[in-house]
Amino acid sequence: MNDGKFDEFKDSSEYNVKIIVGTEPNVKEFKAHSIILQERSEYFQAALSIRWAREQDGFFIIKKPNILPKIFEIILNYIYTGIDPMDNCDKCDGEDSLDILKAADELELYSLIQKETALGQLLKRDDLEIEEVKIWNYLIEWGIANSNPSLNREISKWTEREFEILKVTISQYIPFIRFGSMLPYDYETRVRDPFIYILPEGFDERIMEYFYESSNL
Repeated sequence: MNDGKFDEFKDSSEYNVKIIVGTEPNVKEFKAHSIILQERSEYFQAALSIRWAREQDGFFIIKKPNILPKIFEIILNYIYTGIDPMDNCDKCDGEDSLDILKAADELELYSLIQKETALGQLLKRDDLEIEEVKIWNYLIEWGIANSNPSLNREISKWTEREFEILKVTISQYIPFIRFGSMLPYDYETRVRDPFIYILPEGFDERIMEYFYESSNL
């Protein structure tokens, strides 16, 4: 289905899906067409199947409490128009950009994320205006979600094998993280303590030396 056809559907009133997004007090209901959602997203293909879907008053009902309404609105616009939200979001800040990629991952919008390309371009940006430790946390979440074989989200139960799998998945992005911009405490508790095994050889020593020298200036 081409983008022109999507535009026709966007302007029509024959909606058959209600998507309830966010958590109180920030909740919004969106209406959409199942044929469009299933065409664009593997997630919605499954969610709107007979096995998953719940109908009410002629509408399929889907709830996405973990996505912000403003982020879902951007994503839904992409689903209908094909316009890359990264190129059409003048008011988006760095955290919004990360949330868009997280939502795209969750909704399996592979035509949008083109995973490595989108993530690499985002991490290289100097204008994200977001704490570096939050970017690191997102990279870890992304790596866990996109590792093959899949990883248990309970990191405390990991063996050396799980860390090695994660290292393979995200090693090319680690150089883009500005660890020196983190607070020493954040680096030690969010990076060094749980994930020292995935850092390049000798990297931790250099970062800790940097923090030590900075504290003595």
